[in-house]
Amino acid sequence: FNLEFSTSGKRFQNFPASNLLAKETRRWKCRDAGEKSAFVVFRLDGGAVCITGIDIGNEHSAFVEVLVGRSGPAVPEFREILLTSSFMSPIESRNSTNSGRVRCFTAKELVESVARERWD
Repeated sequence: FNLEFSTSGKRFQNFPASNLLAKETRRWKCRDAGEKSAFVVFRLDGGAVCITGIDIGNEHSAFVEVLVGRSGPAVPEFREILLTSSFMSPIESRNSTNSGRVRCFTAKELVESVARERWD
């Protein structure tokens, strides 16, 4: 995997985006708590694949969406393979409860037309 990310700051310097690829540590935290959005781009080294499922472990994100793309174009086009999914209810978010949820999405939850294609 290769990795790009939007933010990672001093406040959470022990939780850089590169942790997502490490075996012993897997947390990544944004620069600031309450950030409106953040992203991570994974580039697969082994070539394009069909994605049949996605497992996401979350910490304090109310919503998560997953986009896929292909390497090559100078400005890659990203398509949504997993529609924006809720990880915390508004009450949980406000009260900072149940913030460490894991969700496993199977092919049934993915956008079928996008999941049929190969992505890297």
